Amino acid sequence: MSRAAEATRKVDKAGRKQHAATLTFQALRIFVNDELNQLYNGLKIAHLLLKPNGICAVISFHSLEHNVTHQVFNTKHAIDKQTLVTPNLHQTAFLYPWKCDSSVIKPSEEEVTQNPRSRSAELRVAFKKSVQR
Repeated sequence: MSRAAEATRKVDKAGRKQHAATLTFQALRIFVNDELNQLYNGLKIAHLLLKPNGICAVISFHSLEHNVTHQVFNTKHAIDKQTLVTPNLHQTAFLYPWKCDSSVIKPSEEEVTQNPRSRSAELRVAFKKSVQR
């Protein structure tokens, strides 16, 4: 291994070394497989397929996935502000389609010790909102 690659190795919190090319190959894989768009579209489709009060649970493993999941669960749909002066119940459910459990569940220290790959995992849970009259 070259000295430059050796010098750029990262060390994680547990003291394990990470190869210099790891993040480069991860970025290439994410781009080639269109992983972020796949996740975004999958979450949109999940909302369409779920019944009211249905549960959607997502485990993400790196910050880009964390951000996409958080964005989909916590942002409202885009809508023309002029068409929505006083939102009724149906419009509110359309604007904010997910009811999110605010906590993000992360693996315990024991889990990370047994399964080091779980160290970056985050579990987010959201419920499809139902419109009640």
